[in-house]
Parts: sequence; structure tokens; C-alpha cells
Amino acid sequence: MSDRALAIVRVALVWAASALVFAVAALAFVVSFEAISAFAVQVGAFPHALRYCAPLLVDSFTTAASLVILWRYLRGDA
Repeated sequence: MSDRALAIVRVALVWAASALVFAVAALAFVVSFEAISAFAVQVGAFPHALRYCAPLLVDSFTTAASLVILWRYLRGDA
């Protein structure tokens, strides 16, 4: 296989893997949203009107941490 063909395959694999990771992350957020928001209201951490904030905070932190890990890897820090 030529270098050009390998480069095309590499780009396709990166895009496919990225799409899969995004789809799994989105599905995980949808599935966990109700459970996290209900728990936050049940324990009194959030009022019912702000119940959507708890899952957003959890998933935002997870996303930010993942991006930092990826950035450090790409820079060669890891």
C-alpha cells in the first residue's frame, strides 16, 4: 500500500474513531442525565428548577479532564 493510501486510511480511522467516541459520550450523557438530576434533587443538592445543572457539571468536568489528557498526550507530556 502506498504512503498516500496509508495517510488516507489513517485520516478515515481517526474520523471514525472520533465519531464513535462522540456518539458514546452523547449516549452516556442522555442515559445518565435523568439519574444524576433526580439524585441531585433527592439529596437536596439542587432545587428542582436547577436539576439540569448537576449532570451538566458532571459531564463538563469529565469532558474537560479528557481534553486535558488528550492535549498533554499530543504535546508529548505523557
